[in-house]
Amino acid sequence: MMLPNNYFKLLGLPVQFSLNTQDLKTRYLASIKVLHPDQFVATSWEAQSAATELAGEINTAFAKLKDPLYRAIHILALNGVDLMLDGNMHTDEAFLLTQMDFQERLSEIMHSHNQKALQAFIEEIALEVKTRFDALALLLDENVSENIEKARNCICELQFYLRLNEEAKKYGKCDSTIGQNPE
Repeated sequence: MMLPNNYFKLLGLPVQFSLNTQDLKTRYLASIKVLHPDQFVATSWEAQSAATELAGEINTAFAKLKDPLYRAIHILALNGVDLMLDGNMHTDEAFLLTQMDFQERLSEIMHSHNQKALQAFIEEIALEVKTRFDALALLLDENVSENIEKARNCICELQFYLRLNEEAKKYGKCDSTIGQNPE
């Protein structure tokens, strides 16, 4: 397996989950400024093309690193774990039961049209998301190689909760009967 470009290295940052987003933005803007097309007007087509390609890589690096989920996925990729290739499957039976429970609860809320229950459910999911991001910070900031499997499972759980959150929020926006008494 070929390892991906190291977006952290590209922007001069240490490979860690917790990072200062302002520092990330500052490094991004400084890098992009150096590669601006105006800086290459008097250079060869090859130099202009190389600068454009590098600017594209820097744009991708910034986009991936500013999103904590993609940052975590990138750290795993740098450590040889490609979540896209391994099917992104979580094998913990307890979490599979948790998924079923959450999906069943959302289905019940959708059928009951209960706005308060939906809001409480969304808040519960938000807490689960925060818990997973906090765990990733602990797992991926130190001893990454020792925590690969735990981080992988944490990312899979996080992806589930983020999708569930989107589904719940989408339902809340689409269901005009929420909050009304069903007759």
